[in-house]
Amino acid sequence: MTTPPFTPSPPSQTIFAISIALYISESWDTPRFNVVRMNIKELNLTSTVLPKVEIDISITNPNKRRRISIHPKSKNDMNVNIDLYHNTNHLGSGFMPEELHLPGHSTAVVRTTFVGVGFNHWKEILLASADDKGRYAFDVLLYVPITATYYTAGVFWLDKSHCVVVVEKPMTEDSKIVSQSCV
Repeated sequence: MTTPPFTPSPPSQTIFAISIALYISESWDTPRFNVVRMNIKELNLTSTVLPKVEIDISITNPNKRRRISIHPKSKNDMNVNIDLYHNTNHLGSGFMPEELHLPGHSTAVVRTTFVGVGFNHWKEILLASADDKGRYAFDVLLYVPITATYYTAGVFWLDKSHCVVVVEKPMTEDSKIVSQSCV
């Protein structure tokens, strides 16, 4: 009589969620803040896997003369606050205090990596050419290396009336608007 091969029980599932908030101020003298929060789709990972989550935030600037600054205390600032949650437990958060000088129609990619529990991260900025959409676009991409999977939750853009709009990807003229909030 042969012994059946050992089959371990499946590990319990755990959920990781990413919450992203954009704080936009057009004037430092009379700040008008607009907060948009969006949860990227929940991720089912095994409890034995320590998460390593990379978030790419692409910022497209269609205005050749405008300077976008990601800094808590800067004029025309755009602060990106990222929070990492394990189930309901808050694991880490922080701002991206990077100042971006965008030459013409370009895209700045700010990449933050969360490794394990706590706010241990690295940042990298990449400038590259981008299409002129006539608006500020925020393309949020989540990458989980352990599963080699990309998750995308939508696109932000700041239109001429200073409304932050979240749409489904890919961004087209018929893209469904998920949420909209105006300064």
